[in-house]
Amino acid sequence: MNRFALMAGLLGAACSLGADPAPTAQDQIVARMQGEWRISLTEQQRRQVRTMRFLTRVPPPTNDELAQFKLTESESKAAIIILNEIRYDPHGERTQQLRTAIDHLEQGELSIGPTRLEVRLGDVKKAGRYEVGATTGTTAHLRLLRDDGKEESVALSLTPQHELVFGEGADSVMFVKR
Repeated sequence: MNRFALMAGLLGAACSLGADPAPTAQDQIVARMQGEWRISLTEQQRRQVRTMRFLTRVPPPTNDELAQFKLTESESKAAIIILNEIRYDPHGERTQQLRTAIDHLEQGELSIGPTRLEVRLGDVKKAGRYEVGATTGTTAHLRLLRDDGKEESVALSLTPQHELVFGEGADSVMFVKR
């Protein structure tokens, strides 16, 4: 028996012995998304957090201090509304809720395993099993079967900068690998 026939026979035997199939493009993209991620705020979001921390400090900033912060027109309008609330009731429930919400903006984690996903954004937590519906390029559309019995569709996209975008549009959140 020549060597080529022997090699072909051995290769055929390996294939018929249940060798794992090669990973698909879908498997590869989902595997790249698996792991532990932390929130990554954009420059605009970081500016908003800084502004909100400035507005909610104790004691609240004066109008002169606010003018020195160089806010845009829309930021100034929002700042005045927030400051009026804080000045009216600096230790009230709504003011405390606002401070807590600001603290949570920088606390976000995403954990993706082979079959399970968990996202934590402050006090909000979603977790459950997922199934991959489809992948397009570097985006995976998942069906999340949440622990609370609800079901939802989630889009995950990898960026060229190795960030992971959770969701789509205005509600999307950016994460970086830990």
